[in-house]
Amino acid sequence: MPAQNSLTIQNIADHLGISKTTVSRAISGRGRIGGDTRKQVLDYCESVGYRPRRAKKTGPEAPPSGYAPAGSRNIAVILPDSLLHDSIFFQNCLAGIVESAAAADYDIVIALEEDAGTTAMERIFRRGKADGAVLMRGYVDDPQIKFLKSRSIPFVLIGTTPEDIVQVDSNVTAGAKALVLYLLGMGLRHIAYIGGKESYLVSRKREEGFLRAFEEYLIPADHSLIFRNAVNSSLIAYYVDNALQRGAQCIVGGDDLISRSILQALTERGVRVPEDILLASMYNSIYTTSSIPPITSVDVDPRELGEAAGKRIVSLLEREDAPQRTQIQYNLVIRQSTQGSVRRGKP
Repeated sequence: MPAQNSLTIQNIADHLGISKTTVSRAISGRGRIGGDTRKQVLDYCESVGYRPRRAKKTGPEAPPSGYAPAGSRNIAVILPDSLLHDSIFFQNCLAGIVESAAAADYDIVIALEEDAGTTAMERIFRRGKADGAVLMRGYVDDPQIKFLKSRSIPFVLIGTTPEDIVQVDSNVTAGAKALVLYLLGMGLRHIAYIGGKESYLVSRKREEGFLRAFEEYLIPADHSLIFRNAVNSSLIAYYVDNALQRGAQCIVGGDDLISRSILQALTERGVRVPEDILLASMYNSIYTTSSIPPITSVDVDPRELGEAAGKRIVSLLEREDAPQRTQIQYNLVIRQSTQGSVRRGKP
């Protein structure tokens, strides 16, 4: 048995021959558990001097005044409110987090934030409503990460950042690069890219992958065909018009929602996919699989991302080691939208 000050719930579960969840329920007093089992766990904890730690320190030694000590057995999931009702990714990812949290006897509290906002999460932690957090989106110069670090609150990011924090993601850059390499391998050279907000780290990673594919082919990318900050359908339609005028053979959407809007704009203009132009997406979802035609995409399982993130935050809260970076596998799914012989080019 490890030294007293390094005991974890898993150590106690192994010693007593019961599950980690049962130990968590006995200590927290929550959830269904027999009286005899609970007494066995508590008696053992008392005998070895085990005291459950409330939160893993990641910054200053103590939280600032006004922030209650943790102990709620809740995990805050920080969602961008702009996409909660429209993104299959966030919905499935959340389901994975809930599954992992429930397995360790934690519940979920959802905080809806404007992009890069901290108002809701500050309120949750000030009132002691959660012990740790899962961030569902990373930002450039991220104020959410800064807040959590400054309050010594354990957290996990679903995304990729150069910061020294626990993070879970697919290799976004490699997936984007693989998609564009496939298109270049078809002989395409005039490929347009319509990406999301530049303030999103994932948008920058996808554009990086787009450009790296051209570098590997020793072909200069046409930067006049790269469009950023596609925040609504009107702007996407404007970008589509520009891409068509500049002779794009294929348009790559930065995610499933952008790609859906691209297809709609092309259809409204009487431009056929894949007969007149090809279309691909850097993220796969029901929007790309059920569109007409189905759209070639980079596929990542969002539920698997959520499950991994849930396990990592539980590990931090239970004083267990968690790898700093966890990568989920991606796959390139080829569909009808890139099965054409486009001969377009610069006029």
